[in-house]
Amino acid sequence: ESEMALARQKIESVMTTVETATENLSWTAGLILESPEYFFIPIRRMMETNDIIMDAALAFTDGFYPERGKWFEPLVARRGDGFEEMVLGSESHDYMTAEWFTKPILTGKGSWSEPYFDDIAGMTTVITYSVPLKDTTGAIVGVAAADITMEWLNALMGQIQLYPDSYGTIVNGNGTLLASPPETLKVANPLRYTSSVGDTGWSMSVVIPQESVF
Repeated sequence: ESEMALARQKIESVMTTVETATENLSWTAGLILESPEYFFIPIRRMMETNDIIMDAALAFTDGFYPERGKWFEPLVARRGDGFEEMVLGSESHDYMTAEWFTKPILTGKGSWSEPYFDDIAGMTTVITYSVPLKDTTGAIVGVAAADITMEWLNALMGQIQLYPDSYGTIVNGNGTLLASPPETLKVANPLRYTSSVGDTGWSMSVVIPQESVF
């Protein structure tokens, strides 16, 4: 139980860190909307102080910067010990249809996305936390977003060893499997201990083969 509690605390700590960093990025960007050429500076600072974040971006609503066209998404991606700056947005990468962009704009609140494969910046499965980006009048003009890979979560689930051959899993509120160790046993009728993960709507379970207990 203690291992499960520690894992849950670590997950909640990481998510809170990413949420706070993304909200700070949104606030900072909202103050310099008239100088988009400087957007890479706060994004990069965010990345430098948060190793868990794989990439981060600001994505704007349709034609917000007319001179830059329909799309405008300055992004900084982690590359080994350094960073790569890029500007994304095109018909082939229409971020305006992505959940991480549409949901914060519709709800006016920050949210975590479902896992998806990032084939642009990271080439791996990620989840995104994104928040509305507002101008000084409070109007939503885009979103600030940060990606974290699922690899650390999968590794963390593999470290939960309450009993021999036990392991952890995480599912979201829709029942979609978010994380489990890369190699797990196919356990028939296992015992499960389940608890919620903060206010994410996620549930973490420890899967235990019955023969490990009885």
